[in-house]
Amino acid sequence: MSKRTHKKVTRFSILGQRLRGFTALELLMALGIVAITAGTTIPLYRQFQAYSDLDTATEHLVQAIRAAKSLSQTGEHDSAWGVYFPEGTLYAGEQYAVRNEGYDVDFQLPSTIETDGMTEVTFSRLEALPNVIGTLCVFSTITDRSRSLSIDRLGTVTVSGIQVGICGTEIPGGSSGGDSGGGETDGSSGGETSGDTSGTTGGDTSGTTGGDTSGTTGGDTSGTTGGDTSGTTGGDTSGTTGGDTSGTTGGDTSGTTGGDTSGTTGGDTSGTTGGDTSGTTGGTTGGTTGGDDGGGYSCDDRFQVTSTNGTVVTRGTSDVTVKVLGSEITYGSGGPNIPVRISASTDGGTAWSNLFSGNPVSALNTEVLSNIPASANFKLRFNGRYSWMFNKTYTSGDGDGHVYVLRNGDRAPDYTAFGNQQSLTSFLRPYIGSNRKVNIGAKDLLFLVELGSLNQSSSDFQDAVVLVTFTEKATSCTTASKPRLKVSFNRLQNTGNGDMKNAVLVGPSKLAFAEEQWIPLVDAAGNTIVDNGLVEDVKGFALERGSGWVRIIAHGSHANSSGKEIVDARVLFNHAVITSTVNEVDQNISENPVDSHIDDTTSGDEFEPGPNAKSMTFHTRTTTDDDGVILYWTEGNPGQSGSSSSSSSSSSSSAGNAVSDPCYVPFTVSEGGTVTLDAKADVTVRVAGAESTYKVRGPRVNMRSRISFDNGATWKQLFGYRSMRGGEFATFSDVPVNANILMSFNGRYSWVFNKNVTSGSGDNQVRVLKKGETFSGLSALVQGGGMKGYLRNLIDDNGLFNGGSRDVLYMVEMGDLSTADYHDAVVTLSIDKPLSSGGCGATSSSSSSSSSSNSSSSSSSLPANQDSDSDGIVNSADLCPLSTNLPEDVPTEYMTSGRLAFTKKKPRNGYAIMYEGPRTRVSAYTIDDTRGCTCEQLLNAIQGVGYHRFEEYPSLYRQMQNLFGFYIDSSRRFGCSESLIEMVQDSR
Repeated sequence: MSKRTHKKVTRFSILGQRLRGFTALELLMALGIVAITAGTTIPLYRQFQAYSDLDTATEHLVQAIRAAKSLSQTGEHDSAWGVYFPEGTLYAGEQYAVRNEGYDVDFQLPSTIETDGMTEVTFSRLEALPNVIGTLCVFSTITDRSRSLSIDRLGTVTVSGIQVGICGTEIPGGSSGGDSGGGETDGSSGGETSGDTSGTTGGDTSGTTGGDTSGTTGGDTSGTTGGDTSGTTGGDTSGTTGGDTSGTTGGDTSGTTGGDTSGTTGGDTSGTTGGDTSGTTGGTTGGTTGGDDGGGYSCDDRFQVTSTNGTVVTRGTSDVTVKVLGSEITYGSGGPNIPVRISASTDGGTAWSNLFSGNPVSALNTEVLSNIPASANFKLRFNGRYSWMFNKTYTSGDGDGHVYVLRNGDRAPDYTAFGNQQSLTSFLRPYIGSNRKVNIGAKDLLFLVELGSLNQSSSDFQDAVVLVTFTEKATSCTTASKPRLKVSFNRLQNTGNGDMKNAVLVGPSKLAFAEEQWIPLVDAAGNTIVDNGLVEDVKGFALERGSGWVRIIAHGSHANSSGKEIVDARVLFNHAVITSTVNEVDQNISENPVDSHIDDTTSGDEFEPGPNAKSMTFHTRTTTDDDGVILYWTEGNPGQSGSSSSSSSSSSSSAGNAVSDPCYVPFTVSEGGTVTLDAKADVTVRVAGAESTYKVRGPRVNMRSRISFDNGATWKQLFGYRSMRGGEFATFSDVPVNANILMSFNGRYSWVFNKNVTSGSGDNQVRVLKKGETFSGLSALVQGGGMKGYLRNLIDDNGLFNGGSRDVLYMVEMGDLSTADYHDAVVTLSIDKPLSSGGCGATSSSSSSSSSSNSSSSSSSLPANQDSDSDGIVNSADLCPLSTNLPEDVPTEYMTSGRLAFTKKKPRNGYAIMYEGPRTRVSAYTIDDTRGCTCEQLLNAIQGVGYHRFEEYPSLYRQMQNLFGFYIDSSRRFGCSESLIEMVQDSR
């Protein structure tokens, strides 16, 4: 025992000798290793933690959004649900400010995370549609990394990967200047850190070879291959081949394929393939390649800023106000002040004009640049000069780092002022809020200028601080859904003192529009814009808008015949068609415009129609006299108007006497809602949609309707007095003059609910509106986001009925007016010049009133009481009225137990039979239960393939679209499930 103990003691003593044997040098080396390891791992850990926090916050917010959608769809607590992003709070209510706090659920965000962009989103009850669409930025406060969450119109959330900067926006500098650390001018290896401008391999951020962001080839400024404007390969952002943004093929200006102007494929002007309305390749509306419409700029979006270097392009006709917030720069610390002067350019720097009469600027100097058209490349140039010792000039948009541009919500830098000067913060103080976020208008920009060297010790970016505000000109703002026109100059040639430019000057105020810029024909309320005159002597086309016409003048009147202007210009209408083309009179008359002869002499003028009723080409050759043309237009699209697409004639009538709409029949709507015809008419009733329930989330109330043409003495039942669904229409021909039209609606559920409401009595259960009209509370319904899609499509953002001049809207509420939503039944009445009298008939009615969606618009052209696809279901009740093929191609493999399909065509009581299971037994379901759709058509509708009318039932359609992808795939392979059939069946 003692022997083992002795050995144990000896072992400890040896171990102790080893510990006592550590030298100071060894200890220092050990500590150094620990320090180096800590110095390496701690920053890595901090970065890992920041990324982890960013991922956690993103996931929490996505979960909150999805929970809000789900709870809204189920109507939890009979409420809409939403998410307040700054706190990560899931709430019950229409808005966060008025929520029921007792139902709050917190999805806690890490303390290192903040959000920018959208503040909150609310999803409508049952439909679960978002009240806003847009992008939320989630960013880390301890790194320069962020992620973007985008919410689309269906409430689908898309999440980006981790990005550099606050959702792609670079913030200038640190606390005392300097970009980061490294050469500002000529670093060898590019990038934002060491070599901002002309690195051999670099670009603005991190592209391997050039590129504004990360494009492999190309670059914004000076990449070897590519370029911003017309490089064959490259592009502004990340397009693999050309393209301003990310198009695979094409380009904004002159890409080989595509393009807005003259691309071979698509394009708005002269593309070989494409067209004006909806061509698959190109087209005005939404073609896959090229195309113009879908591109209508928002009325609130006056400009775009391509990067923080200050490249600004206007998107609408604006007045630009330049206001100096401050300017302080001295020659050396405590030295004399250096005067700063500013000039402006609207053509990218080709021509400059001095601001403030060329005098040195001082705080609160203000000047307005008037009437700047769209597509103007706006720049400011800053010069500081003190004797011969200091003379520096820098321009916004040059990318040299001396001029930064900030927008609302950006973070303002906090530079230390040089010497004893006022700081940048002192100039910006009224315009920055919490977390140093810029608080200016959505149409404002802040320019920060450094005229000295860019280094950490002296850069302060307050040598000139300027606020620029863009204000849209009245009657210049267009809306993509309303009538408008634009002019494309296909050829423009001046000789002698000819001074024609590719611009359009509108009305007596010479409102400036650039080539290809949309010119509105109606205002936001839908009222036709009337200019009451024009100025002929302008450098460009002079244009006047009237009631249903536009007048275009090419001004010659040159002092001698040596001056000539040769112009071929295409005038394109959107949401309107040309009903006739008329020559001008007196000195403005065009010579021989309909002889089909075009040359460059003064008699070579021509009005060339087409290719359809939406456009014409004005060939004008002016010398001593002017050339003019008057185009009469009406709302609609080709094929909707009974007028010829472009008839040419010569007339001495003034444009002011024109009838704005040849299909229009005068009528009045009384205060109580009675429609009285002032002439004989064809009257068409269309159901946009109908959805009413007995109490909250109760069973469906069947809505039926009747119409009277004699003030209620007699009534005609509409649509067989069946329950309205949406898409039904009926036309009554040759309704006599002085007819008093009333509409009656009946809502009934069994014996417990049976109610009638009628127009004409002033009862607020039925609201009757003409174009551009509204009523108290309708705007709030729009803003609330709970409006049914079929009604929302007929009401603009201001709560105004956006139908045509021949339309009347009926909105019905069967329940309590204190909670009225007026979507229980939505019906439009279209009043047209009768076909029997040589008029337009029902086919001319405006598209806005025909239905609630593109699908139902197309279906309205099908005879309601016919069965176009021979499936036993008439068109008015058939949600798949075209090409219902029996037997169908589903299942593609074999039908499993419990699955259903139309595998054979066998009549039973006039209906095709649905079979069940592998033995194809006759099931209890028929095609009537699926609303006229086969299993295959139901699956196609879910995936957005083919023609259908499910958009008329947004709740049902959303339910179907929420089914999992693997469910759809298995249904194609093995047949549809009974639950899908019942989902469609129960929607009745």
